[in-house]
Amino acid sequence: MPFITQGKANIKYLLIVVLVAAVAGGIIFTYWKDCQKEIISLNKFTEIKMPEKKIKNKPDFIKVDYVCEGILSEKDWQICRTKEYNFEFKYPILYNWDSWKPTIVITDCDYKKFLEKCPDQGEMVDAVAKAGIEVGPLNPEQEIQRKNINNNLYCFYSTYEGAAGTTYIRDYYITIKNNKCFTFYSAFSYGECENIDDAVEKGEHYKDCLKTVQGIQEDYSDKVPSSFKFLDQTGSNIVP
Repeated sequence: MPFITQGKANIKYLLIVVLVAAVAGGIIFTYWKDCQKEIISLNKFTEIKMPEKKIKNKPDFIKVDYVCEGILSEKDWQICRTKEYNFEFKYPILYNWDSWKPTIVITDCDYKKFLEKCPDQGEMVDAVAKAGIEVGPLNPEQEIQRKNINNNLYCFYSTYEGAAGTTYIRDYYITIKNNKCFTFYSAFSYGECENIDDAVEKGEHYKDCLKTVQGIQEDYSDKVPSSFKFLDQTGSNIVP
């Protein structure tokens, strides 16, 4: 009898152990499955590609805005200024249309030998083209000149083009300030006087044409450029 009682106790103990093991195993299995789900979810999350932010490239040029106003002492001329860059120039009211007004473009550059050598034609023209300005063809035979304007050194280049009885002149002036190149571009045109019907007879129309052409050339080739002036000379290439 004691043996039988002891055997029953052993079976009961074994069943309890099996039951506990089954419950523990179920808990462990459930926990393991939950962990697997978390790992899968985490892997999926890490595979998500975040949208890349596109960095906009800053333009490598600045097209300068300026304001023109009348001059009391010179009724036929305006003075144009840009306060941001402390620069001014004079402009004739007679040619007050946008296509003739000078364009000012600032580009990065470091012409350490600017006082010794001017940039080539391509560099001067490219600076203006960057700003979306339509420029004419290069003129390899035209030499680049060096000019002293209001104690600042400028490199000057001009192109000439004739088409359909009209002459087109494009002038480029470039100087340096604070390691920035300032390019001043102006384009103007005039009719060729020789195409006037009474040109052979040297009539009044022909004389008026010559006078007009001379005035335009003087204004754009002399008076406007000679008025270029930095109001603050700090960082500019002052001619000694």
